[in-house]
Amino acid sequence: MRHAHKIGAVFYILWGLIHVLGGAIMFQRISADGAMGGAAVMAPVVPIAEQAPIPMGLADGVFLYHAWNILWFGLFAIVVAVLLNWKNSRLGYWANFAVLGAAEIGLIAAMIWPGHMKAGPDTLSGLVLWALGVLFTTMGYLKVGRAAI
Repeated sequence: MRHAHKIGAVFYILWGLIHVLGGAIMFQRISADGAMGGAAVMAPVVPIAEQAPIPMGLADGVFLYHAWNILWFGLFAIVVAVLLNWKNSRLGYWANFAVLGAAEIGLIAAMIWPGHMKAGPDTLSGLVLWALGVLFTTMGYLKVGRAAI
């Protein structure tokens, strides 16, 4: 697999695109509908009416901050994939492996495992794309000569 690292880079780019899009959609919904719009995008298991009350200003801020972070995680993934993973860079390999892995583990540990978010195609697509990115960039990293950076 001479081009495994490039296939992995494509999966990381796709991961980045769905997170940039998801962050932008969340940002728009929260801006228009407040925290309730953010909660609707995240598709919680517990209906909003049954959740403990939180001051709306705080909830709006937390959801906006979350949308902001998702968007920047996505942009990070795309930039690293295009500039580094595509060249089979050691730095790019570890950067996307670690940063995107931390994001996915955080989602699982904080949202899916406790049952705040349903595990389904929309929530697990990022995990699958990250895993495929790791698989293919690892194959490229181990089998083909790496770039110095």
